[in-house]
Formats: sequence, C-alpha cells, structure tokens
Amino acid sequence: MKKLLIAIFILSLCGTLFATTPYSMKKVDNSGKNATLVVTYPVFQGKSELIKVANKGIYDTIKYQIDRNKTFIEEYGDGEGYINTSYAIIARADNKIISVLWVGDWNAGGVHNDIIYTATFGVINGKAKRLKINDIYSPEKAAEDIINAFKTNKGVSSIPQQYQDGELTVDAILNEENQELLNSFIISDKYITFYRKEYEFGYGYEGASFIKLPFKI
Repeated sequence: MKKLLIAIFILSLCGTLFATTPYSMKKVDNSGKNATLVVTYPVFQGKSELIKVANKGIYDTIKYQIDRNKTFIEEYGDGEGYINTSYAIIARADNKIISVLWVGDWNAGGVHNDIIYTATFGVINGKAKRLKINDIYSPEKAAEDIINAFKTNKGVSSIPQQYQDGELTVDAILNEENQELLNSFIISDKYITFYRKEYEFGYGYEGASFIKLPFKI
C-alpha cells in the first residue's frame, strides 16, 4: 500500500519535484512486532524566515500522527497488520515556496483510510506564512477551475460520484463547511494540486484523489 500510494501521488506531481533548499528527512518509527507505525518529515537547513516558519509548520502538521503512533500500541494493542504511516514528499523547496505532501495508510483492524496531509509556505507582502488559498488564488476562481477539471476530465485522478450526481458544484466547494478542499494543496514548479480526502465530496470506496491545475508563482 505504501509504495502504491506514493507512486500515485508522485504521478500527481508529474515529475515536477523541485527542491533547491537543503534538507534532511527525519523518520519517527514506533513500529512494533506486528504494527507498522512510521512518520517522516523534512527539516530544511538555513536561517531565512521562510525556512523557520516552514520547519515549525511542518512539524505541527504531522505532530498528531507522531503522538498517535507513540500511544498506538497502548490504545489498539500490537495487532497484526495494524498500520499508521505518513511519508513526506517534497513538492517544492526554494526561496519562494516550501511545499510538502504526506501520503500514507491507516489500518486499525476494520478502520482503513488513506492518509493525506499538505503544508505549503511562502512569503506574502514580505511576511513568511503558511499559505491559504486566498493568499495566492481567488477561491471562486479555484472552485470554478476545479469544477471545470471534472467537466473536462483533465488533471484529475478520478471523477467523484457527487459531481456526477450534480451535488458537487462551485457553491458547494465554496461552502464554509467544505473549505478544506481548497486549502489542501501543494505547489510545484508548474502546478497547484488540490487533494480530495476520503469522504470529502465522495464516498469512502472512492478513496483520496487529486485535481492538478497549471499554476505559476
């Protein structure tokens, strides 16, 4: 599952992995005899404000997974086949943008979900920060472009059933309760890629998917 997920989501980047900022990849492994409990995350080297903000934000993003793995055996027992993994992939890391994607698998004996996390940082008006969609892209335009991608079947890994049923619209994406889709993105050198998590505008059996749009920053 790990190799399959990583292969799928690297394909979503279209081979545009772009990192000029030095980094080391940290691995936190709490695996037991029968459980695979692994989290990886990058630590970027340098003293710029962007790097400082990104390193803190990256750890904050994945801290929940690290903490859960530390107590996993206590909560769930060392059951055979139990899995909780989050593997980091750097989409871009330069003096303008640092963007990281995590893909993984959660399987706790009956509960089985794809794991997707994103964290993207940049400099806006001279200030380094974690980027939200309205920092770089009109939410309305982003929602329209996502719907158009589903309509044309371009840059998408799958067409969600709710779009086919007419329930997934621009207004639905912009609904305050559904803002997670617009803020779950990474930026590479040529694209912005939105990640639709399991059960988000879809059904569990559809799994996670992505919508990739041309984008330059």
